[in-house]
Amino acid sequence: NIVWAEYKPGSKSEIHLLAGAGWFVSTDNGKTWRKHEYSGVPTGVRSIAFHPKNPQIVWATTASYTTGNGDATREPGGVYKSTDGGKTFVQSDK
Repeated sequence: NIVWAEYKPGSKSEIHLLAGAGWFVSTDNGKTWRKHEYSGVPTGVRSIAFHPKNPQIVWATTASYTTGNGDATREPGGVYKSTDGGKTFVQSDK
């Protein structure tokens, strides 16, 4: 269930992809893959966009999600920005 894949800008061997199971990275042109770890996003990443000239800047979007236990509420998805190559994100649409 791959929904998106792209080479990291400026790289000839690092590929990022999103699938139903999460965000994965290959540094050897797709021979091996590892799950990408990140923080600052309350739910799974749905799409990614690298800055075309600075691959340390990554934008991510999320889907809506449910919070709480007894009084669960539905929260809208959001847009998040990373300036460290996708390791940590901060919400940028509020």
